[in-house]
Amino acid sequence: MFARKLPLLVGLMLTGIAIGPYGLGLVKEVEAIELLAEIGVMLLLFSIGLEFSVKRLREMKRLVVIGGACR
Repeated sequence: MFARKLPLLVGLMLTGIAIGPYGLGLVKEVEAIELLAEIGVMLLLFSIGLEFSVKRLREMKRLVVIGGACR
């Protein structure tokens, strides 16, 4: 039926929109979902942090400092 493949992130976002409080309303506790989302972001940042080494971070120091300052 679906010949094209959507990227995983797009599928997850569409699913979240569909079952969320503004879609079909299957999930009504927004505060609990926000807490789970924050935990997910922390775990993602932790796993990204495991991939970096201090040597690699020193090599990217200029990029990190400039990118962080432009926020």
